[in-house]
Amino acid sequence: MKKLKNIAILMGGKSSEHEISMISGRNIFENIDRTLYNTILIGIDINGRWVLIDQKDFIQSPNRYKTLKSDNTKKGISINLGSDQPFFDQDSNMSLGKIDVIFPVLHGSYGEDGSVQGLFRLVNIPYVGCDIVGSAINIDKEIMKKILKEAKIKSAKYIAFHINDRHKITFEYVSKKLGLPLILKPSSCGSSVGVHKVNSKDEFEKALSDTFLYDNKILFEEFVIGQEVECAVMGNNKIKATTPGEVITNKKYNFYDYEAKYMDPNGAEILIPAKLDVKITNKVRKHSIKAYKALYAQGLSRVDSFVKKDGTVLLNEINTLPGFTSISMFPKLWGYEGISYSVLIKKLIDLAIDRQKYYDRLKTTF
Repeated sequence: MKKLKNIAILMGGKSSEHEISMISGRNIFENIDRTLYNTILIGIDINGRWVLIDQKDFIQSPNRYKTLKSDNTKKGISINLGSDQPFFDQDSNMSLGKIDVIFPVLHGSYGEDGSVQGLFRLVNIPYVGCDIVGSAINIDKEIMKKILKEAKIKSAKYIAFHINDRHKITFEYVSKKLGLPLILKPSSCGSSVGVHKVNSKDEFEKALSDTFLYDNKILFEEFVIGQEVECAVMGNNKIKATTPGEVITNKKYNFYDYEAKYMDPNGAEILIPAKLDVKITNKVRKHSIKAYKALYAQGLSRVDSFVKKDGTVLLNEINTLPGFTSISMFPKLWGYEGISYSVLIKKLIDLAIDRQKYYDRLKTTF
């Protein structure tokens, strides 16, 4: 009998997207092929504490795991950087055993920004998703836009500010540069957390105060009128992109915000495939692959773009660890291509193992 690989699913996180990560983690856990893999569930609570999740409890008490909060009865997980089996359950003082691949279903800061990717490299365990460089580049929308410009890939016009320059930010300056309405967003958050559409000076000041709660650097962007389309992209060297899907936001919302995405079942209509002619569909796919390569993505990403009436494609952002909820575009788009949820998970795990071979071939002494 073939030995099963041990897959650690890492979810939660010290992030404004904690709850979405928990839902994504549950979906991975429920759809992973148990004839190929054993699973180990590791959670990061809202304060950043790592804990081992009991799988039976996870199945039987789903409401308890919507948000991970500190449990003083558990000691958590410790990490031994010099060990072949680096993760230890402090309650039992036992190793979690050999982990073949880590599947981090983490979104936003401390999960999608290169932080945990650096840890996985230190402990030399293969992991699903982009490496350190790709993760760090793409979490920061200002850095991402600078690289896109160098690669001659179009994106919305923008202005970036750090909180140290808060006193220099004026409605008059920004609106003159970008026009109205405009979009205000944290530079390094996802799921539309802290994002605002601004039409007036009053809205500008309120939005500015809120957005700086989530990041020390913010972006103002021109408001783009066009179709919102998304491509799922996968691969390390041989890269493939799906047919694009389209998000049509309910007219009661100003844009595709957090409530429309996750709270309101009627917040948006998802169309797969997107309402695009063949020429534009192919253009979006090529555009998505070009951006994926230019931005050092690996494993997987969801590439979001705008298509204007004249056929211009503007890249909005790239999500290096996109959602895996039941309504998330990444698995839905691959489902349209004929790849089931469980097969998709296997492909992503295989890509993680394949990339590790490139790390292992390198000399570390001279």
